[in-house]
Amino acid sequence: MFIETLPDGVLLVNKTGIIELANSNFYELLGYQQSEVMGKSVHMLIPAAKRQAHERYVNGFVSSPSKRVMGELAQLTGMHQKGYEVPLDIMLNPIELDGSYYTICCLRDTSVMRSLKESLEKALEREKQLTMIDALTGAGNRRFFYLQAEYEIERARRTTNTFSIAYIDLDNFKQVNDRFGHHAGDEILRYFVEVCKTHLRKTDIISRLGGDEFALMMVNAEPTSLRLIVQRIIHDMKSYMDQNAWLVTLSIGVVSFVKPPETVELILRLSDQLMYSVKHSGKDSAKYSVYD
Repeated sequence: MFIETLPDGVLLVNKTGIIELANSNFYELLGYQQSEVMGKSVHMLIPAAKRQAHERYVNGFVSSPSKRVMGELAQLTGMHQKGYEVPLDIMLNPIELDGSYYTICCLRDTSVMRSLKESLEKALEREKQLTMIDALTGAGNRRFFYLQAEYEIERARRTTNTFSIAYIDLDNFKQVNDRFGHHAGDEILRYFVEVCKTHLRKTDIISRLGGDEFALMMVNAEPTSLRLIVQRIIHDMKSYMDQNAWLVTLSIGVVSFVKPPETVELILRLSDQLMYSVKHSGKDSAKYSVYD
């Protein structure tokens, strides 16, 4: 019989809703014996709480039959012979046989499909997160910074929130990298990120914008607290560099945005300019300004 070759559970239901034929996959899917379903209403396969709505659907379908395809992953359930509900995807196909109208119902357990769909969504989300993380240091990357900055700009426009950006450049990093090798350079970058994470609040973020340039974003930070965080980062980095005889220091430009900036590019331009003014005036320090 043709329906035995199909991978899904299959029912043949007449126009009054009576089951006239079923394949072995159907019996395996919902646990019934042939004698329990043949000649019975298809409504017996519907959970009691949903039977009234199902009857209305069947009546509408009989009066105006139309094909329903699988793949919608709608919240449909069938009643297993043992009394529990089975999540189903259902395909309906009206046909005419020997002058009588029937509906072929294909039933598929969606629990596996739903689990696979959820696993794929989680995997995609993990991949998405990985595209925003700097592989060497574990800090956010430039893309991550842009997304967070755009979010904070929009939030600042709707609320009284302020945020500050510290643009940081590691002075003399190239010279140390060239003299002691990339292994030393990588260690410095990783240590710097760990130092920042030690002193930043949970709501603050750090991003590697490229090379030896980083940005810290701190929301609603009080000026005193902001300066304290920055000075602690400078102090800890200096101590570690002195231990290794590495001449790397930090030039930092900190801009607090009391007024929401128009673009992320403006954020970077203002904080970058302030950072370079530190470089030109001796390095190893921080300058602060307010955008209002």
